[in-house]
Amino acid sequence: MKKKSTCRLFFVVLTFLILTACNQTNASSASLSQISNSNGSSSTPVIEQPDIIQDWKETDKQLMLEILNEVIPVAPLTSNYVCLEDEDEYGPYLYIYDETSADISEDYIDILTNEGYLYDSYSDGYYFYYKEISETSLLILQFGFYLGDSEYPQSMDLFAWLEVNPSSLETISDWEQELKDMMQEVLSIQLPVAPITNQYDYMNYEDEVGDDIVYIYDLYVDDICEAYGTILQQNGYILEEGTTEDGYFIYSFTNQDTQIYVQIDYLYGFEIFAWKNQSFVGTLTSWPTQEIQEALQGLNLTIPAYTDAELYQFELYDASSYSLMISVCQVNQEAVSTYKQILQDAQWTIIQESEEGNEALDPSLQYVLEYWYDETSQTLYIYFDTYGSVPVLAWPEQQLNQFLQLDNVVIPIYESSSYLIENQVQSFIIYAAASTIESENTYLQTLTQNQWTIDSSQYDTIGHIAIDATNQVQITFYFSNEYLIITVEKIVEVQETLTILPTDFSSQSYAANEGEKTIQNLSFSCHNIMNQQNKIQIRRDDSYFYNNDALNLVTLQLENLSGSPVIYGCLEAGDYANGTMIYPDENGVYHLNNYKYFCIIGGTSVTTMSAMIIELA
Repeated sequence: MKKKSTCRLFFVVLTFLILTACNQTNASSASLSQISNSNGSSSTPVIEQPDIIQDWKETDKQLMLEILNEVIPVAPLTSNYVCLEDEDEYGPYLYIYDETSADISEDYIDILTNEGYLYDSYSDGYYFYYKEISETSLLILQFGFYLGDSEYPQSMDLFAWLEVNPSSLETISDWEQELKDMMQEVLSIQLPVAPITNQYDYMNYEDEVGDDIVYIYDLYVDDICEAYGTILQQNGYILEEGTTEDGYFIYSFTNQDTQIYVQIDYLYGFEIFAWKNQSFVGTLTSWPTQEIQEALQGLNLTIPAYTDAELYQFELYDASSYSLMISVCQVNQEAVSTYKQILQDAQWTIIQESEEGNEALDPSLQYVLEYWYDETSQTLYIYFDTYGSVPVLAWPEQQLNQFLQLDNVVIPIYESSSYLIENQVQSFIIYAAASTIESENTYLQTLTQNQWTIDSSQYDTIGHIAIDATNQVQITFYFSNEYLIITVEKIVEVQETLTILPTDFSSQSYAANEGEKTIQNLSFSCHNIMNQQNKIQIRRDDSYFYNNDALNLVTLQLENLSGSPVIYGCLEAGDYANGTMIYPDENGVYHLNNYKYFCIIGGTSVTTMSAMIIELA
């Protein structure tokens, strides 16, 4: 039998806690009665054992018939038991508790077994038994002994409710029309029909990362992950990740204009999550030169082109880390050798070749590109991001010079047998092989000898800090896991802070602020932005705010932000379509050092803030 008890258990326990708290004021504070003598004076308390019931109260029987269509077997509770009706999102249920009863679970199991009830499961201290009372209904009993705590007393609990009899449910042959319409609107396609029961339900919601989700679930069907996975693959879906051990599976489907992800699992019933890949550009007939250039703005890097194909796909996963995927479609295994030669001709170095994938190092020795072939989809995949560590045998002097572009600053060398480097655009990280924490003192002495100023006051948080004599570069370093980790950053001195307040906008209407607007002698463009109750408010979706005058941007902060706006760094005023999406750091600060223009785009809900703080170099 398929039970919905796991999910139900959470709600009934929660309900129990609430009901118990509500009944505290009406219930006796002790399980013993005290007897007073006839003249009103107190006498020695006499212990009365509560009676064990032989039958339910007539009013409780009537309640059982109303909720369950029959009277459940009598439990050996005391006469102090309480019987209540309640309802949760699944429907009405009966709740019986007794704060003076012992744990009678084993006795009640014998009673239920003799009455024809069948064991289903045991979870978190509660037994689950069921009985088929009609072709369409099951009667579910959940019972167990709550041990109590400092806030709630112990009690014997019993819950009863009706569920649909799974044996009576039909397997669907098509989706409901409303769900079809939802899929078409959200996903642009319809998912293959799953072999679920006609009791399935569905909804549409936006998750925490902004993806629009179509969610379908069935509490009554068995685990059909394998069966539905087969159906998906027969319809052209590709298994991306997940195993039976993982407990979930993620499939993808790509056509000319759309890429869909489908996750299926069996947790509280069978679940389907489906969403559209918003970063998918679509199918192209030539190498995506423009898309790559736009994605790599700010990097001195060109990804060599594989031009001998008829179809390509491009995806930008994360603009802040330049994470992207290029798919060269409908090619054979020889594409791997062909692309290797293309890379070598462009002065890239092949640093790894294996069945799992291949890696190449760019001519500046800063970035790693991965590429591999998938025989099932007949696709050459080319992946790039700035997360990867690049192995180098010598101190990365050339790479540091390219990163800093400062003629009068040299980063002192830490001698090591090997190094890993990461160019993270805003910072340059060196992992120097080291055996002990003494490496910190060694490098500290080297820096001091080269007139760097040392500050170890924040060592427990970020490590030692060193500033060069020209006050242009900051280094932080510390020892961890057999590496001396050295982070190099340019110091951008803030010369001016521009604060934009709600009073810089009209509170009359959005229209009153429409178009070009001068704020503190600078030109900005506004669409659907206003002062609303002394907050800067930006409407959802197509709204925007950007600067027209070029600024030496350092950071942007949105104070007391509510909503999910999207921030772009742009090379031209308002050109966010060709800009780079900027993500905030852990303090909510957007770093815009490489840009002259920013653009704020309204999110999926109304955005409000108390101020915009713009730091300028």
